[in-house]
Amino acid sequence: MLTLVGERILILYLKTGGGHSSAARALAAAFEEHTDTTAIPFNPIRDSQRLVRLCVEKSYNYMAGKGRFLWPAFYEGSRWGPALTLSEMSFSRSVSVEIARAVQKHEITKIVVVHFMCRRPVRRALKLLGASHIPVVQVVTDPFTAHKAWFHRLRYPCVVFSEAVYRYATETCTVDPGRLVTFPIVLRKQFQSRLSDSEVSELKKSFGFDTEKRLVLVAAGGEGLADGARVLENLVQSSLDYEIAVVCGNSASFKADAGRIARRHPERRMAVYGFTDQMYELMNMADLVIGKAGPATVMEVLILHKPLILTSYMYGQEKGNVEFVVRNRLGFFVRKPGAIQAVVEAILHDNDRHSEMQNRIANMGIENGTDRIAEYILGYSVNRSGPV
Repeated sequence: MLTLVGERILILYLKTGGGHSSAARALAAAFEEHTDTTAIPFNPIRDSQRLVRLCVEKSYNYMAGKGRFLWPAFYEGSRWGPALTLSEMSFSRSVSVEIARAVQKHEITKIVVVHFMCRRPVRRALKLLGASHIPVVQVVTDPFTAHKAWFHRLRYPCVVFSEAVYRYATETCTVDPGRLVTFPIVLRKQFQSRLSDSEVSELKKSFGFDTEKRLVLVAAGGEGLADGARVLENLVQSSLDYEIAVVCGNSASFKADAGRIARRHPERRMAVYGFTDQMYELMNMADLVIGKAGPATVMEVLILHKPLILTSYMYGQEKGNVEFVVRNRLGFFVRKPGAIQAVVEAILHDNDRHSEMQNRIANMGIENGTDRIAEYILGYSVNRSGPV
């Protein structure tokens, strides 16, 4: 295993959805398994920069939740080259000094970018410092359908998660293939393997679930679930005897709705969580997962061989996630709450169908690529040899 002495890696992310920050944390954990290597996840937007935070992070998170109707127009408009350049330049002026300060403070030897908006600010920061010798690698966090901004005027080596994104980058965005390298997706270290049946049984007992009953996990994501209350109302009225775990993320309103529904239906065991760091445990216990089509959620569920029902996706960037699941018959895309209940019943009522879906998912051979990507980045910083 390759190890470096004194390597200090700055990982740049923004709080636009959970995918970028979770990738930053996963990579940081993988880097720090190497002797004498320090990784610093860093969001360059200061708390005092309220206008920048509003324009970049809060606006995205609003469009990912309540303002989803605005997202398609924004997504398509932001694909226009001049608009991309203007937004990158404006953001760069706002945060490049913060990046430069972080590079100096932590004596950074390597930079990893997991959000495309941070790429130009990095270049400007290194120019300010006269430190263009510090290697930079970009990791594209969208596995199947990536925004054009990831590849706009790309000058650094770039990690992608699929052949589909590789082809898009080289054929549509005319990126030099020598800048690209393909690995499986970045996931948290836990998602290297599944728990055994006996471990799942003990876990269910510790969480208060019945070991003899099926468990449906509703994973709402950071901003809640579209029609989440109606989805839960349908699930609790099902004729099948299963239990429900609901993760509401940061959505206080969805958590309140879920709590009210649980109290109105005491005959149905329903555990309600807000933001939790126990998703690995909950996914392992679940027999089926309902959620949005975020890349981390989709791949985490599938790597644990769980059938998946997707209820919504972000236009453009998450479309490929849905297509991957549906095309390979690993799960379903269903919007209407009543139809979601029907699909849940069809899967859980038929043990053979449930097992067949699990086997199909297992045969896809989905992997966690975090360790391999960390090894590649560390190797690149030593050898300066570019993608291999």
